[in-house]
Amino acid sequence: MKIPKPYKLNKTKDSMAKYHLITGCFILALIVSLLMIIEGVPTVCEPGKSCDIVKTSPYATTFGIFNAYYGVVIFLIMNALLFTHIVKPTKEKKTLIIISSIIGSLIALRFIYLQAFVLKTYCTYCIIVDIVVIATLILLFALKDKK
Repeated sequence: MKIPKPYKLNKTKDSMAKYHLITGCFILALIVSLLMIIEGVPTVCEPGKSCDIVKTSPYATTFGIFNAYYGVVIFLIMNALLFTHIVKPTKEKKTLIIISSIIGSLIALRFIYLQAFVLKTYCTYCIIVDIVVIATLILLFALKDKK
């Protein structure tokens, strides 16, 4: 009688699970950034209040370009990077993902600070994107690679 071997987890597949989760987060951030561009001032926000104040403030643009456009480009690039890392992981891609997430989180913290202490109002869409970016950094460090 043959004794079955214990089930072994596919370490590569398991260690990639966090990157699948982070890709999902960045897809959400991409969708929200697209909504901000498509809708202009979101219909959920009343003119002259919250989102409208944030999106018409001097902090809504960087170098004259609406920040949501940067978000779309950055989240497209990050999703492409994450997808290629999932398909063929490398140390360089992993490092680039970590560095990008740290920089993105610092920028997100700046935007949260501006909304909380300078503008004293919040854009729901902006906060969603900022929280997603910070959450991805936390996921990167909280969920360890098994390699």
